[in-house]
Amino acid sequence: MLGSGINNVMEAKDKLERLTEVVERIAETVVVTTETVERLSLQVEAITKQIQNQGNQVQQQNYQIFAISDALQALLDNQTRSQTQFNQLIEVLQDYLKSAQKG
Repeated sequence: MLGSGINNVMEAKDKLERLTEVVERIAETVVVTTETVERLSLQVEAITKQIQNQGNQVQQQNYQIFAISDALQALLDNQTRSQTQFNQLIEVLQDYLKSAQKG
């Protein structure tokens, strides 16, 4: 009986050692997985910041395009007014020349 008791203790010790090894492997796997998730989280955060920066750049470019469009419209309006004034000046000069030639 003493022999079987020793065998039972030895079997229990072997099982405990195997169970300890399994738990250690699981713990190592959890640590590695946690580190991987943390690295992925940092990468996602970096990508998110890049996307935000690109969004800000696109918004700034939209503002610049609007400002350029507004300036171009103002330039066209001024050019139209200048052309009208130039045409009026030509008419006045033509009238003056006609008057000077008659007189």
